[in-house]
Amino acid sequence: MKRFFGLQGCSKAWKIDELARESEKLLIICADSKIQENLFEDLKFFAADKQIISFKGWESLPYEQLSPPIDISADRISSIFKLNENSWDIIITSVESLIQKVLPYKLLEPISFSINEQQLISRESIIKKLNIGGYRRVSLVEEVGDYAVRGSVIDFFPSDVKSPVRIEFFDNEIERLRFFNPETQRTISSLDSLRILPV
Repeated sequence: MKRFFGLQGCSKAWKIDELARESEKLLIICADSKIQENLFEDLKFFAADKQIISFKGWESLPYEQLSPPIDISADRISSIFKLNENSWDIIITSVESLIQKVLPYKLLEPISFSINEQQLISRESIIKKLNIGGYRRVSLVEEVGDYAVRGSVIDFFPSDVKSPVRIEFFDNEIERLRFFNPETQRTISSLDSLRILPV
């Protein structure tokens, strides 16, 4: 373990990037979530070539009778998958995040699934898998964890991508997979396949 003193502002991210070039993996533990958030934003600039995971906390008190926000839950699950697949260079977290319980990967992995264009699968089967994965049915997809069904189309917003996805069916075959803009409903880009994580 190395200690550095006197680093202020962006110089922390600069030093972490320098250390990341000398090490295989780095775990950065911040005192609180605000410091973690600021450091993550700085690292996106200084260590843009690195795979950075920001493992966030629940943002709720331990004995509050509230479910954590779905975007945070989805983000934590996505982080667990990235950790398990070893697809990261730097992990940033906080003391609070580290002491909060997480579901183990072996329970999450069976409820993730992959889809691809021309795959034979029923619309109902995908809806069932989305429900099991914690997605909520809505009339219009706007947030991570939402899904909507309109005729032969399923829209949903997975946890580990920046835009929602539209699946277009022809009978029991996936005809098209596309990212779309939730505000305009217009296609952003096409994709061939996608792994869908629980939220």
